Order: sequence, then structure tokens, then C-alpha cells
Amino acid sequence: QGAGPFMGCLPMFLQMPIWIAMWQAMQTTFELRHAPFLYGWTWIDDLSKPDHLIDFAQMGIPTVNIFNILIISGINILPVLLAITFYIQTRITPQPQAATPEQAQQQKMMKWMMVFMFPLLLYSQPSGLCIYTLTSTIIGIIESRLIRKKFDRAEALAAKFQIEEG
Repeated sequence: QGAGPFMGCLPMFLQMPIWIAMWQAMQTTFELRHAPFLYGWTWIDDLSKPDHLIDFAQMGIPTVNIFNILIISGINILPVLLAITFYIQTRITPQPQAATPEQAQQQKMMKWMMVFMFPLLLYSQPSGLCIYTLTSTIIGIIESRLIRKKFDRAEALAAKFQIEEG
């Protein structure tokens, strides 16, 4: 129906080893510790820690720990930007028509899980990993838009030649 497996989650699964390697590098590599993003021009002063715009410890607010999975010790901007970017990506990605109500429900669940669950999982992770994911997603959106425009132009040109020949 116009959408192949390369337009869905397959590219994200192919990036999974890169994410795991980057997470490990952020946790263990000494050179990346206390390395600021863009030479200190941003609020991100350590790529191996979450990007706290507002740190709760400095304000005397206790850390929120949700099931030892999500630890909120400040307000992080990059996961919020990721959620916005994932939402934009789900809006522009063509979806095949659902034949059954179950398929429609599954498409909705996948869309909203991508928008909410992935940024929540990255909320307390290193900001370097969030920057990589955000950059990769934005480049993917731009690339898919350029490819879609190229296909649309080719289809319009082919339709024009069919009309002129016919």
C-alpha cells in the first residue's frame, strides 16, 4: 500500500547496536565525561549525564524515582524535543490502511508508544545519546521528505507523459 518496512521501525532497530555502544561509551569513556556540548554555548555541560536545564538538587526538590526505571532529578529538554520530533515523524510517515479494527488499534498504539515511551526511556540517560537520537531522527525526516518529493515529481512527470501520448 505504498509503505515498505524501511519506512517503519526497521531503521530504528538497525540503530540499536549504535545506541547501546554510545550508551556504554558515555558511561565508561573518561574523555567524554564533563565534555560540554558545542563548547559550552548550551545548557548541556556534560554529555555523559542527562541535560538538566533545571536541576532539582540545586533547588532543594527531591529526586523522583519511578520503579527504578525513570529517575527524574531535573527538567530535561532533549527528551521533550525527542517526543515532538517523534510526533512529527509519525505524522508524515505514510501508514497503510488498516483492514480490521485490531490493525487500526495496533497502529494507534505504535504511534503513541513511539511518541511517549521512547522519550521516557531516554529521560534519565546521557544527553549525548539523546543528541544523537534527535539528530538522527531529524535527518531521517528531512531525507524521507526529499525522497518523497522526488517520487512525487517522477510520478507527476510520468502522468504528464501518459496524458500527452494518449
